[in-house]
Amino acid sequence: MTDYTVTQVDPDKLTPHPSNKTLYGDSTTVDEDFIDSIRGGILEPLLATAEMTVISGHRRREAAIKAGLSTVPVVIRPDLTDPLDIEEALILANKQRVKDNLQKAREFKRLQEIESKRAHERKGRTKKGVKSKAKGRAIDIAAAQVGMSRTTATKAAKVLDEIDKAVESGDKSK
Repeated sequence: MTDYTVTQVDPDKLTPHPSNKTLYGDSTTVDEDFIDSIRGGILEPLLATAEMTVISGHRRREAAIKAGLSTVPVVIRPDLTDPLDIEEALILANKQRVKDNLQKAREFKRLQEIESKRAHERKGRTKKGVKSKAKGRAIDIAAAQVGMSRTTATKAAKVLDEIDKAVESGDKSK
């Protein structure tokens, strides 16, 4: 286990990860009560890559900016350099978040894509040259990570696809 230190960073120097909005919608909107609570100090440090991309703490960052804080506590993860690892960390850092079924389905679909890409990268390589994070099929790994059965996750992903198609086509009735 690596020990990480907390450092103070200007919240304007932190960049939101684009997948956060894709997965969770406009979750960076903060109300005045939350902004006021942040003025008293941030209790849980934000989590960011060495490039200052936020992994966890998008709402806290936004509230800190609106509250006029010059710095926020941040744990920097220099070990996260691979885009797949960063996205997986973003999703796993949000395990405690209260999510609706669509957000869970989006997490499942993205984690399945990540695991499939990793499997593809491992294909043809020797075991000695590849560190496997998980064993099993991508669909099973992704479903387990979001706390769903394979069947439920698959059904949720199909419903999500239909919703996305309806939204894209402008069919509000569907």
